[in-house]
Amino acid sequence: PSPAGLASTQKSSACMSLKHVLLCRQRRPTALVALFHGLGDNCTTLRPVAERWLAALPSVAFLLLEAPDRDYFARELLSGAWSGDWYREQRPRAAGESAEQHYFATISDRCDHVSGVLDDHLVSLGVGNERLVLAGFSQGSALAAYTGLRRRCL
Repeated sequence: PSPAGLASTQKSSACMSLKHVLLCRQRRPTALVALFHGLGDNCTTLRPVAERWLAALPSVAFLLLEAPDRDYFARELLSGAWSGDWYREQRPRAAGESAEQHYFATISDRCDHVSGVLDDHLVSLGVGNERLVLAGFSQGSALAAYTGLRRRCL
């Protein structure tokens, strides 16, 4: 195991794959904290924060999620790593669809996508939705809030 405990990078069996890293020291954690990066980052940028929290909360698992789409400007991080965007539109706006409706559909689709990954981990870890905390930075915090409201969790 790494210094942070049991760590794995995997793809979910949810409807679409979503790169993520799970940091966990116990087979049956008491809670799951999912962290969402901001626009132009990736899941590895949150790892130092999650490792620090894991050291203080060893019974909690931390899931670092990565946006499935390259950011709008197709940038790379200075390290050459992926630069993600949680809100990149997946389809052109339909005839008669307002910009607001189109944007809402994009966010709704992404919340469904993330929820599938969260459900997979909650089941495999034996943690209930009431023990799920969603947090993020910038664009990731907005997606965490939207997803949390839909899931009725923190």
